[in-house]
Amino acid sequence: CLYFYNKVDTVTIEEVDQLARMPHSCVGSVNNRFNIGEPLEDDLLKSTMWKYLGLTRIYTKRKGQPPDLKEPVVLSKVR
Repeated sequence: CLYFYNKVDTVTIEEVDQLARMPHSCVGSVNNRFNIGEPLEDDLLKSTMWKYLGLTRIYTKRKGQPPDLKEPVVLSKVR
């Protein structure tokens, strides 16, 4: 389970620090784009979700060609 605490821009820094130190927690602000990026950007929340789900991106390439960085193969720990 992962908890995301939104609207941290409306509380004190001490409260944000306390929430961020709790196990299985991320803090952020969707309104201010704090720890939340655009849908195709990496950010703290997405990185943490990938870690919790055990997902890894694998970038493939053909011999003599540059790697395809647009469409990675996504593998989980069970594969």
